[in-house]
Amino acid sequence: MLLFISIFFGINVLANWYIFSRLFAFFHLKSNLILWLLVAAFSISYIAAMMLDRSVGFFLSRWLLKLAALWMGVGLILLMCLGLHDLIRLIVPIPQAISRYIVLTGAAALILYSLLNARAVQVAEVKLPAPMDKTIVQLSDIHVGSVSPAHLRRLVKITNSLDPDLVAITGDLMDPWSGLSDETFSSLNEIKVPIYFIIGNHERYTGLATVTRLVEHTPVIMLRNEMVEWDGIQVIGIDDSDRPDQVERQLRPIRIDPDKYSIVLYHRPVGLEAAAQNGIDLMLSGHTHNGQIFPFKFVVKRFFPLMKGVHQIKDSTLFISTGSGTWGPPMRLGTHTQVVAIKLQKAPG
Repeated sequence: MLLFISIFFGINVLANWYIFSRLFAFFHLKSNLILWLLVAAFSISYIAAMMLDRSVGFFLSRWLLKLAALWMGVGLILLMCLGLHDLIRLIVPIPQAISRYIVLTGAAALILYSLLNARAVQVAEVKLPAPMDKTIVQLSDIHVGSVSPAHLRRLVKITNSLDPDLVAITGDLMDPWSGLSDETFSSLNEIKVPIYFIIGNHERYTGLATVTRLVEHTPVIMLRNEMVEWDGIQVIGIDDSDRPDQVERQLRPIRIDPDKYSIVLYHRPVGLEAAAQNGIDLMLSGHTHNGQIFPFKFVVKRFFPLMKGVHQIKDSTLFISTGSGTWGPPMRLGTHTQVVAIKLQKAPG
């Protein structure tokens, strides 16, 4: 965690220095102490707000955290637009008096679009052959805390409108945020079918004792490296782990009946090979958000080559959700928020 914070802070300092130094140059402002104070303040804002919220947790700390998270998205879009501007001006000598307004107008439009786009939940339908007809709704990476309880209520309404037989929440239901309470997740009680839930990396950050307490008054069933049988389907939930062989390790002791349909829920989109070797029919994952904000998806792809959609090895299918919420900035650029309806369909005859 210390290494992650150090790298995160270092990248933040460089990015914020570039953003503010270019904005100062745009408007012919001197690079003075104010510039460096802005760079320092915006570079530490998210880490400082997160630590404040976790240590004291009150109304103001929660809003400071949300504003700091918003800046991460705004800053990324500004960084992209300013960098593109500087590259173009190396080739085309556009007067800066004109180009600065083009850049700032374009950045403002992208920021507004990304905020609205994150709220526009799409329903993705995936049809797969199976020995039975069932509808499974997958919710993933909701990140309550980064998103509001109102967003969760919207997802519940969409879920119910799809008339599911089963709901699978494939990790990162919540973020470590001082505003979480039993009431935050009460809308899940409106779902009247079984809800199976596995922990993602953000549940580990939140603390498993806290996660268990927050969902214990809902119909959510946590599956932790175990299998349950539901209506003839073997549902296996695997805890999130940094280990690349986690799926293989956890499937090894589980006695899977090859004559029954089997589903693995695992937060990270890795381990499809192990699932195929164990005869798993379907694996549901999330985690990547498909990058959430362009061009960050190119960074994510270096760590997770499979980022979204349907993938297959032998008779095993993996579906990766782009996420039903957002982490950090409530923004999406180049990707979509989604609820997934998995339609298992029995072959006619």
